[in-house]
Amino acid sequence: MRYAIMITGAPLSGALSKAHQFCHTLLTLQHRIGIVFFYHESVLLLKGQNSLSPALSKGGDLQQWQVLQQAYSLSYHLCSTSAARYSIESPETLGFSLSGLGVWSQEMGLADRVILFKGGDE
Repeated sequence: MRYAIMITGAPLSGALSKAHQFCHTLLTLQHRIGIVFFYHESVLLLKGQNSLSPALSKGGDLQQWQVLQQAYSLSYHLCSTSAARYSIESPETLGFSLSGLGVWSQEMGLADRVILFKGGDE
């Protein structure tokens, strides 16, 4: 089964850690993930990866996402508008592509399941 994953919650919301665990589980069960799309405040994962709370150590830190990406050749995309709003520059050097919602829409059309991880106030 092919999945498209969107994350909108800020790093401290728990959305990133839940999404990371879900993605890891899917992949160990041999499902496919066509895209992981970081939208709204989830792009802050790249903004302050070294200054975030230690509470984010399970799935909320950049290094764990990069390990998962390398192990399974995942496609990570940052919303270009969200990245600009939070002054995130050069995400390509960290393994992320800048993309618009058109890329997300295409991947949703290819997916069997679409999953959204929201923050607490959304």
